[in-house]
Formats: sequence, structure tokens, C-alpha cells
Amino acid sequence: MRVENVKESVHAGEENRYYKLQARFETEEFYGITTRRTFLAGDTEIKSVNTKNDEKLEKGTEAVLYIDPADLIIFREG
Repeated sequence: MRVENVKESVHAGEENRYYKLQARFETEEFYGITTRRTFLAGDTEIKSVNTKNDEKLEKGTEAVLYIDPADLIIFREG
């Protein structure tokens, strides 16, 4: 999935159209008007792009990430 498809929040009432993924905040990098955040879901690193730079997260903060099923591509092994 692409970083721009990972949402840290969605509008009220839209939650059911997304997969919800429990993750833990790790780091963030500032890029002008956007911030790229890194989360861990188990051992998997997931990145998001956030345009709301006023919201600061502490390392280790638990979060819910939202991913539209249409934005996922799943590959099978072998």
C-alpha cells in the first residue's frame, strides 16, 4: 500500500468501509506541509503521510490506522 493511502483518521460514520489496523507510533519526519510518520504493526513497518502538523505523537503511542480495501494489493508466495 502507498503511504498516501494510509489514514490516521476518517470522518465519523465512514469507519466501516476501511480495514482497521492497530499500530504503535515510532517516528516522524517533517517535509514542509506534510509529515511522514512510521508505525509498527507487529513486526511490520507502515508509513503514513499527515498534513496536520499540529498533532504531536509520543513514541510508543497506540493508534488505529485505516486502509481502504481497494488500495491493497496482496501477493501470494510461490
